[in-house]
Amino acid sequence: MLAADTQRAQQIPMEVQELSGEPLVEYLKKNQKLFEVQQNPTRKYEEMVMDLEFIPRDQNHNAAVLDESDNGDDIPESFDSRIKWSHCPSLFNIRDQSICRK
Repeated sequence: MLAADTQRAQQIPMEVQELSGEPLVEYLKKNQKLFEVQQNPTRKYEEMVMDLEFIPRDQNHNAAVLDESDNGDDIPESFDSRIKWSHCPSLFNIRDQSICRK
């Protein structure tokens, strides 16, 4: 049956593969039962990207790590984003989490 599922997945018409937005949501609601589908409004990523004019142009800006003697002793034993960013409701859903960077 796995081979049949693979073959069926490969037979998705091109017009269906190119769907997005509400038409894609409606298609998935009608044609699959693997997961629940709903359309959620998303923020435009262009609004979240800093304009290049605000990036400093100094010499040290290109360095990813300035302290080469860092031994990593400040890395925590554990990290739970649900605790660190508990104020962010979208963190508990698998969706756009880019606004949780406080």
